[in-house]
Amino acid sequence: MSCSQVKVIVSSSALCCFLLACCSLATAVESGVQSPQQQGRPFILPKPGTVKQKPVKQSSPVQQSVPIQNATPIQNPQPVQGSSQIQVVPTDTMGSSAKAGSSTKEGSSTKEGSATKDGSATKAGSSTTQPVPQVTTQSPTIAKQNEFTIDGSHQSLVFGVSHFGFSYTYGRFSKVEGSFKYDHMSPSAGEFTFEIDVNSIDSNDAKRDEHLRGPDFFDAAKYPKMIFKSTKVSQSPNGLQITGDMTLHGVTKQIVLPVKYVGEGMGPFGKYRCGFYSQFVIKRSEFEMNNMLPNIGDEISVTFSFEGIRN
Repeated sequence: MSCSQVKVIVSSSALCCFLLACCSLATAVESGVQSPQQQGRPFILPKPGTVKQKPVKQSSPVQQSVPIQNATPIQNPQPVQGSSQIQVVPTDTMGSSAKAGSSTKEGSSTKEGSATKDGSATKAGSSTTQPVPQVTTQSPTIAKQNEFTIDGSHQSLVFGVSHFGFSYTYGRFSKVEGSFKYDHMSPSAGEFTFEIDVNSIDSNDAKRDEHLRGPDFFDAAKYPKMIFKSTKVSQSPNGLQITGDMTLHGVTKQIVLPVKYVGEGMGPFGKYRCGFYSQFVIKRSEFEMNNMLPNIGDEISVTFSFEGIRN
């Protein structure tokens, strides 16, 4: 084959390729497909990482608003605990909601729901409002009575008696036990019990104390304790009036103790305390203690201060 023939064949092949390319381009234009240059990128793709891609800005969502004529503002109702808050939708002059499907108190949507003027959502065709729960308050209750045990190291039972009309001799009982129930909010419900050990008498003279323990006076071998038990507690302008039975020298007699409430509170060692103070007079002759009357006085003045620790 000669050179001229080869040139003719190559020229024919090149012409055919050119015609095919033109046909492809025309077909792409007719079908609406853009060429690589029209798409903004070259025919030859670059290597990965050589061209930085510009960040695409996200368009903000467009809120769709529905124009309502003569719309009136609606006050938001108070949310009920445990349920979702009501979604308030402005209403037109006829009272129908602008959007169908407003949420109810229970969080479920209703079809074509309408909102009333107070903002609560109702079902279609219903005009009732959601009930609001009523909050009830309980009246305060009085605390239970406090129970206390007498603190033996913080009690003082002192007595005084006339000695031949010349002076007064004083003594004390060092051992006093007992308990009481008391609530200053309800004093009439109180209870008091005391037990005095007669053998603990102390008049600052050992021979006299021995005489007082003997049969002429207390007869401690036969009657080792004096006991007082309350039967009634009442409030008076000057304090408490504690009525109770006093047993002394084998005789039980009702007496009334005027008692003043001193105070109560936490002690220095973390124990709650409550204390009282009393002064009264009894006649020993009423308890059949008649020896050496009237040289040794009949009236016995008593001062009693006691403190209890709450159980």
